[in-house]
Amino acid sequence: MTHPYISVTIRRAHFQSGKARKGDGNDLTPNPRKLCSIGRELDNLGRIINDMTPVSELPFNVRPKTRKEKNKLASRACRLKKKAQHEANKIKLDGLEHEHSKYW
Repeated sequence: MTHPYISVTIRRAHFQSGKARKGDGNDLTPNPRKLCSIGRELDNLGRIINDMTPVSELPFNVRPKTRKEKNKLASRACRLKKKAQHEANKIKLDGLEHEHSKYW
């Protein structure tokens, strides 16, 4: 089995760069406002998910649709948490680089 991003023709592991995905994931400039807006969006999503009626209290014919909707919202929340963590790491990295350049 071969890995799609690793070239097997060379003895040592050689990672192919490939095309970067569209979006701002490759942008390393810290943006605290973006982190704050992601946090607000996460709070709203959390409220919506918590306000939903538990699936066990719903009639059998509605359960699959409600479960699917709740899973969709939970998946979005998970992606947002990952995005928020990335933004927080960029802010920390910028602070560390600033601190490092101040002393060296």
